[in-house]
Amino acid sequence: MRLHLLLLLALCGTETTAAALSYSLRGNWSICNGNGSLELPGAVPGCVHSALFQQGLIQDSYYRFNDLNYRWISLDNWTYSKEFKIPFEISKWQKVNLILEGVDTISKILFNEVTIGETDNMFNRYSFDITNVVRDVNSIELRFQSAVLYAAQQSKAHTRYPVPPDCPPLVQKGECHVNFVRKEQCSFSWDWGPSFPTQGIWKDVRIEAYNNCHLNDFTFSPIYDKSAQAWNLEIEATFDVVSSKPVGGQVIVAIPKLQTQQMYNLELQPGKRIVELFLNISKNITVETWWPHGHGNQTGYNMTILFVLDGGLNIEKSAKIKRLKSHPSIIIWSGNNENEEALMMNWYRISITDRPIYIKDYVTLYVKNIRELVLAGDKSRPFITSSPTNGAETVAEGWVSQNPNSNYFGDVHFYDYISDCWNWKVFPRARFASEYGYQSWPSFSTLEKVSSTEDWSFSSKFSLHRQHHEGGNKQMLYQAGLHFKLPESTDPLRTFKDTIYLTQVMQAQCVKTETEFYRRSRSEIVDQQGHTMGALYWQLNDIWQAPSWASLEYGGKWKMLHYFAQNFFAPLLPVGFENENTFYIYGVSDLHSDYSMTLTVRVHTWSSLEPVCSCVTEHLVMKGGEAVRLYEEPVSELLRRCGNCTRESCVVSFYLSADHELLSPTNYHFLSSLKEAVGLCKAQIAAIISQQGDIFVFYLETSAVAPFVWLDVGSIPGRFSDNGFLMTEKTRTILFYPWEPTSKSELEQSFHVTSLTDIY
Repeated sequence: MRLHLLLLLALCGTETTAAALSYSLRGNWSICNGNGSLELPGAVPGCVHSALFQQGLIQDSYYRFNDLNYRWISLDNWTYSKEFKIPFEISKWQKVNLILEGVDTISKILFNEVTIGETDNMFNRYSFDITNVVRDVNSIELRFQSAVLYAAQQSKAHTRYPVPPDCPPLVQKGECHVNFVRKEQCSFSWDWGPSFPTQGIWKDVRIEAYNNCHLNDFTFSPIYDKSAQAWNLEIEATFDVVSSKPVGGQVIVAIPKLQTQQMYNLELQPGKRIVELFLNISKNITVETWWPHGHGNQTGYNMTILFVLDGGLNIEKSAKIKRLKSHPSIIIWSGNNENEEALMMNWYRISITDRPIYIKDYVTLYVKNIRELVLAGDKSRPFITSSPTNGAETVAEGWVSQNPNSNYFGDVHFYDYISDCWNWKVFPRARFASEYGYQSWPSFSTLEKVSSTEDWSFSSKFSLHRQHHEGGNKQMLYQAGLHFKLPESTDPLRTFKDTIYLTQVMQAQCVKTETEFYRRSRSEIVDQQGHTMGALYWQLNDIWQAPSWASLEYGGKWKMLHYFAQNFFAPLLPVGFENENTFYIYGVSDLHSDYSMTLTVRVHTWSSLEPVCSCVTEHLVMKGGEAVRLYEEPVSELLRRCGNCTRESCVVSFYLSADHELLSPTNYHFLSSLKEAVGLCKAQIAAIISQQGDIFVFYLETSAVAPFVWLDVGSIPGRFSDNGFLMTEKTRTILFYPWEPTSKSELEQSFHVTSLTDIY
């Protein structure tokens, strides 16, 4: 159930004409460096880097090697200051707070030259009481300390045990000790990003004044009571009561469409308090749940809440929970996957005696969790089929008593011991595959903006500098060379552009293959693997112009992988693969309904746009939420049936349809490496561009079968309806959706089309 909050009204007392006043300090501030030699205006929200750039004191931070050239900015201590007049009579208000929604990161705050507090967490919202120091005309200073130097100081002061890693790998060209500061970790560099440890005020700053009481925060959570088969609503409101007397009042909560209204009486003491309300929704009222796209309706209910009080209250809750509760997109709070992996696999080569996790504690918790799963009937992961009568504690203590010198997590012999204690059985389990991916370079039009002509080579200093994954460029070329001919143009720029194109082809094809494997594994178990119910590749978007695992370039331009993703994540998809020289096609459905359809399989030679053979299956019923085998045929039989086909001379395409209407994307299967393909011709692909409203239509015509057809309009922002496709028919119509106003003539001037044979 999803609720939309329409109205939240708090009436705190009757003597004031307004419950609270707020005055934002966003806008122009003054910024100066540590020794006062450089002073400049800067915007809030903003950071020092952006202020320096806007004043013309530095170039684009992303240009060429500026991530190294501008390290001095992050190593200095900068101060933000502002003088301002409050546009209301401050003496009429009982409580005045300074609210900082986001400060990056280490700072001391002075208000009218009085230190009122400090910040040390980029992600926290800070509130400081300035009632006793605020005046009509005021000054504010945020004196920042370099996060890089602060992290180094914190690391040096921490002597109890080493905290790895001290520094990132050299190839990442980053700063050290990032785990000693609560700041965006990738700002110290990452394998997909630069090192820019910023300083500044990155969210709003404001003065907030109120009398009697003030509503500080409000959250709510719908909860389904399975035993009662009814929905409930937990509501939490926090108030700050500045009145010296207790506050009484009422709260009225109403959800009209659910025929629900409830009134609560309140009596709250002065100070910071919390109001917790519990709203029952009658089990006789049908509540429509909210579903993700494609799985049901996105039903929401409007809720109104009216606080009528002559006082108020507030209380501090867990900062993490409170901070995350306001983000409706968060379904599950999880993380630390790489932290756990680092501990399990001992990435940083920490000696056993220095690891903080004791084997006894680990075994006790682990076995308890497993036994709870067994009792709950959870068969989604490995669990114990028979357990010792003395339980988990006995097992842990037994290990410790037998191995007194090996109390720490990581001893490989522990697993042998566990195997002797229990019989393990792996039940068919639902899995979610995530964080798999493959690198590629962004398009030339994206790189061109931050590079110069001497950089346009795959082996240039710039190309090596931008690659933050050890050996990444060589890995991309090696993998591409296994399947394709590498570009060999005599024009270095042409070779560079062709190599970029080939890395995107390789990335798209690799991630497509892996994702399709996971999707077709949905309904079966092979070698204890399968029942894969979801796949999430790494990663979505880039934060600078460099090679990475992203499918969206810096600026939002779609890589070939992103176009592939809209097909390999289609709710209905045929997936082809080979096993022991037999060709299979699985149908994968993420739909909730069954569909009657046919599967069409076509075989083309690389040298002809006419299929050499085609077959259509009898009507199939594709069950919703399943992955099933639809087709199988020995490759030798397929080639024999299709005339003179060989693995090297032919390609297979296939799709699902009903009543001649396409239900799935057209998929394909290569019978050999494309560098061994026989009969591939250099396709001449022409395009006629027309405009239909705000959309542009590209009518394509090819002279030959063309793999990985890539349409590009340079730096014109927008996306195509499809791209990077296998073109087996003479004509095809593709739509272009511009993100900014453009024209047919601009598109014609910028348009370029590439297919695989163009780079040979």
